[in-house]
Amino acid sequence: METFTTIATYVAACAAGFAVGRLWAPDAIWAVVFGVIAGEFCAAVFWGVALTLATLLPNAGVNARTVGLDFAILVLATPVCGAIAGFLGYRRALPPR
Repeated sequence: METFTTIATYVAACAAGFAVGRLWAPDAIWAVVFGVIAGEFCAAVFWGVALTLATLLPNAGVNARTVGLDFAILVLATPVCGAIAGFLGYRRALPPR
Protein backbone atom coordinates (compact mmCIF):
# COMPACT_ATOMS: atom_id res chain seq x y z
CA MET A 1 0.00 0.00 0.00
CA GLU A 2 2.81 2.41 0.84
CA THR A 3 4.51 1.88 -2.52
CA PHE A 4 1.27 2.52 -4.39
CA THR A 5 0.70 5.78 -2.54
CA THR A 6 4.30 6.77 -3.23
CA ILE A 7 3.80 6.26 -6.96
CA ALA A 8 0.53 8.22 -6.76
CA THR A 9 2.45 11.02 -5.04
CA TYR A 10 5.01 11.09 -7.87
CA VAL A 11 2.19 11.37 -10.39
CA ALA A 12 0.56 14.14 -8.35
CA ALA A 13 3.89 16.00 -8.16
CA CYS A 14 4.31 15.79 -11.93
CA ALA A 15 0.74 16.95 -12.53
CA ALA A 16 1.03 19.82 -10.05
CA GLY A 17 4.40 20.90 -11.47
CA PHE A 18 3.04 20.83 -15.01
CA ALA A 19 -0.03 22.83 -14.00
CA VAL A 20 1.84 25.56 -12.13
CA GLY A 21 4.51 25.76 -14.82
CA ARG A 22 1.90 26.14 -17.52
CA LEU A 23 -0.44 28.53 -15.73
CA TRP A 24 1.56 30.67 -13.28
CA ALA A 25 5.19 30.83 -14.36
CA PRO A 26 6.32 34.08 -16.00
CA ASP A 27 9.73 32.62 -16.92
CA ALA A 28 11.44 29.23 -17.22
CA ILE A 29 13.36 29.57 -13.96
CA TRP A 30 10.16 30.39 -12.10
CA ALA A 31 8.51 27.36 -13.69
CA VAL A 32 11.27 25.20 -12.20
CA VAL A 33 10.98 26.89 -8.78
CA PHE A 34 7.19 26.52 -8.75
CA GLY A 35 7.59 22.88 -9.79
CA VAL A 36 9.98 22.23 -6.89
CA ILE A 37 7.54 23.82 -4.47
CA ALA A 38 4.66 21.77 -5.89
CA GLY A 39 6.71 18.58 -5.55
CA GLU A 40 7.61 19.31 -1.93
CA PHE A 41 3.98 20.11 -1.20
CA CYS A 42 2.96 16.70 -2.56
CA ALA A 43 5.60 15.00 -0.37
CA ALA A 44 4.30 16.88 2.68
CA VAL A 45 0.72 15.84 1.90
CA PHE A 46 1.88 12.20 1.63
CA TRP A 47 3.58 12.45 5.00
CA GLY A 48 0.53 14.09 6.59
CA VAL A 49 -1.89 11.50 5.23
CA ALA A 50 0.37 8.60 6.25
CA LEU A 51 0.81 10.04 9.75
CA THR A 52 -2.91 10.66 10.15
CA LEU A 53 -3.77 7.18 8.91
CA ALA A 54 -1.23 5.54 11.23
CA THR A 55 -2.49 7.57 14.20
CA LEU A 56 -6.22 7.18 13.66
CA LEU A 57 -6.13 3.55 12.52
CA PRO A 58 -3.37 1.79 14.47
CA ASN A 59 -4.47 -1.65 13.24
CA ALA A 60 -4.43 -0.65 9.56
CA GLY A 61 -1.09 -2.34 9.00
CA VAL A 62 0.86 0.78 8.04
CA ASN A 63 4.54 -0.09 8.23
CA ALA A 64 6.39 2.86 9.75
CA ARG A 65 9.74 1.85 8.27
CA THR A 66 8.34 1.67 4.74
CA VAL A 67 6.55 5.00 5.13
CA GLY A 68 9.74 6.61 6.44
CA LEU A 69 11.84 5.22 3.61
CA ASP A 70 9.25 6.25 1.01
CA PHE A 71 9.06 9.73 2.52
CA ALA A 72 12.85 10.10 2.44
CA ILE A 73 12.85 9.16 -1.23
CA LEU A 74 9.90 11.48 -1.90
CA VAL A 75 11.64 14.45 -0.29
CA LEU A 76 14.48 14.03 -2.79
CA ALA A 77 12.61 12.87 -5.89
CA THR A 78 9.35 14.84 -6.00
CA PRO A 79 11.06 18.24 -6.35
CA VAL A 80 12.99 16.88 -9.32
CA CYS A 81 9.80 15.48 -10.89
CA GLY A 82 7.94 18.71 -10.20
CA ALA A 83 10.76 20.85 -11.62
CA ILE A 84 10.96 18.86 -14.84
CA ALA A 85 7.19 18.88 -15.22
CA GLY A 86 7.08 22.62 -14.44
CA PHE A 87 9.62 23.35 -17.15
CA LEU A 88 7.74 21.18 -19.64
CA GLY A 89 4.49 22.91 -18.69
CA TYR A 90 6.12 26.28 -19.26
CA ARG A 91 7.41 25.17 -22.66
CA ARG A 92 3.93 23.93 -23.52
CA ALA A 93 2.44 27.34 -22.72
CA LEU A 94 4.79 29.18 -25.10
CA PRO A 95 3.32 30.28 -28.43
CA PRO A 96 4.52 28.40 -31.50
CA ARG A 97 7.46 29.87 -33.38
